[in-house]
Amino acid sequence: MMVRLGIFLLLMSSAVQAEEAVRVAEQFPTAGVATGVSYPDGVDALHILYQPEASYIPLDETIRVGGTSYSWTPARAGIVRLEALKGGEVLFSTDVSVKFAGTPLAGLAIFFLAGAILFGGSFFSLRAILSEPE
Repeated sequence: MMVRLGIFLLLMSSAVQAEEAVRVAEQFPTAGVATGVSYPDGVDALHILYQPEASYIPLDETIRVGGTSYSWTPARAGIVRLEALKGGEVLFSTDVSVKFAGTPLAGLAIFFLAGAILFGGSFFSLRAILSEPE
């Protein structure tokens, strides 16, 4: 039993991945607010791809960088893939979730409209069930 536990722990510890080489200063950066991005020395460009798995052509930009850090301002909210490039090849990449700067009003309007439809339909259904037949 102890041998199996030891083998299991050995296999699990070998499966732990190394730390990502592209790091963002904040866990969830905000759209329109500058944040720091750090990467290892030797990276010559930073490729930023907004909504990388989208079915349409996503917004992307490539920035020539030097040193080991860059001050990045996300253009819009959503999933963003940051790739560290050297000679045009991707060395390291990470995905970051960029949050909205404020509450989107269209989202609130859709939320309240859906609630009104749901509870309005429930009200009419309940009234029809509980009403006495004439």
